[in-house]
Amino acid sequence: MLFIVLGSNAKRAAIAMQQNAIPVGNMPQAPAASVSPAVAASPATHKVDHRQATNNPAVNNSIGISCRISIGGISGHVSLTENPTLLGRSASLPTELLKALQADNQISRQHCEIWVKQSNNQLYVRTLSVNGLTLEGQSFQQGAKAKVDFNRPISLVLGQTQILITPV
Repeated sequence: MLFIVLGSNAKRAAIAMQQNAIPVGNMPQAPAASVSPAVAASPATHKVDHRQATNNPAVNNSIGISCRISIGGISGHVSLTENPTLLGRSASLPTELLKALQADNQISRQHCEIWVKQSNNQLYVRTLSVNGLTLEGQSFQQGAKAKVDFNRPISLVLGQTQILITPV
């Protein structure tokens, strides 16, 4: 099984994910959803009280929101926090996922950042590339921010590559 651990508390996250491993299957299609562009708040200014209780089973308050990232037939687990995680050809990802991103020449080295806010259970995306991206069927250009409820699989397209981010 492949695990991706990004952001702070990486060692605790890896141990927690190994103990609660979920089998990875083929990449399902994400349902369409509305996306809110122009998120006003910056992720760098948020503070998280990790002791705060939540009703979402995907949230482990000490390490963020556990999710599965799927690219084609390759999947891995990651703990998303309020600290942005880079996606692109130079991202710090395991070899298999990185190769899948590097195979698409329309994906920039630093294509976008993703993070979550546990208080409202939303996934945020900031577009860094001039190539833009598509989030849940809606296109976003360089510099744009968007947010979407993170209670189901989320479709993100970088270049010609579909990435499915699923809370687990």
